Amino acid sequence: MAVFQPGEESGYGARSMVDDGLFERFPKPDVILGQHVGPGPVGLIATCPGTVMGATDSITVKLFGRGGHGSKPESAVDPVLMAASLVLRLQTIVSRETPAQEPVVVTVGKLHAGTTAAVIPDTAELGINVRTSSAPSATRSSPPSSAWPRRSPTRPARPRTRRSPPSTTCR
Repeated sequence: MAVFQPGEESGYGARSMVDDGLFERFPKPDVILGQHVGPGPVGLIATCPGTVMGATDSITVKLFGRGGHGSKPESAVDPVLMAASLVLRLQTIVSRETPAQEPVVVTVGKLHAGTTAAVIPDTAELGINVRTSSAPSATRSSPPSSAWPRRSPTRPARPRTRRSPPSTTCR
């Protein structure tokens, strides 16, 4: 029997299927094989003992500024500038704060702020993903204080987190 997981990138697909009674409606399998996109030529099937796919930790960070007109930036606190600074700072996590032997990838896959070019918005929101070979941990601390100016009315908020453990093969 083949089963295809919905919502794979969100990390909730398989859990939802089990919660929905998958193994009550169908026999529990003796073996489960998983597939995911990876580097390599088309048609390649690969496996290895231990960790196959890294853990992932996705968070949304909301930065708060004080909006204003683009012609008077001195009267605003620009969350776009804060977001740009944070993106650059996050890129140093791997190169300067992680042991060289530990595989880590930090991706800022979403940055959203404002609705028009001539207005400084009140907020900016970043979608950040961290992948590690062990349980997610790199995003447990707050964004570095260097990511927002002293004039910012509010510290960044991290309202949403999604964690997935590493995928391992049976030993």
